[in-house]
Amino acid sequence: MANGINNADKLLARILDDARGEAAKIGAQASAQAEEIHARAGQEAAAIAAEASARAKAAHDEAIEHAETAAQLEARKQALASRRMVLDEAFAAALKELCAMEGEARAALLLSMAAAEADGGETLCPAKADEAGMKAVLQKVNAKLAENGRAALTLGAVDESIAGGFTLVGRGYEKDCSFEAMLREARDRLEGGVAKRLFG
Repeated sequence: MANGINNADKLLARILDDARGEAAKIGAQASAQAEEIHARAGQEAAAIAAEASARAKAAHDEAIEHAETAAQLEARKQALASRRMVLDEAFAAALKELCAMEGEARAALLLSMAAAEADGGETLCPAKADEAGMKAVLQKVNAKLAENGRAALTLGAVDESIAGGFTLVGRGYEKDCSFEAMLREARDRLEGGVAKRLFG
């Protein structure tokens, strides 16, 4: 009987040893798998962090590029606005100077403008500042028109909307021969050249 118990103890001890060995083997495998999973997770985390960093850098670079482009456009817009202001001031000064003309110089200008612009037969409506001047030169204007076979002009009511010069009112049309219109036309023709002279 003692021999049977002894055998049973040995068998049990061997089973326990086998189980411990198997458990140790499983534990080692689990530990190796855990280390592998941990290493893989670390690599994936590093890859995700690197990708996020690259995206952040790209977004940062793009934001800087957009800001620089916007700044350049704004600077160009400001420069154009400044140039426009200088040109406006230059042509405003030219209009002021034109309106300040007096005497023979102004009379000669009005005569020249009327003779060049009239088709003949229109009503001439002078600016308030040129009412007396146009009355004085109208006879000469009509003489020039007659030389070219064109009908005489008649003096009409004052055109309060213009600073200098006149408007010609014909049948179905009106021609703006004011100093303002003359300068607008000159500006359209000369603005590029004036800007080049002023700003290089």
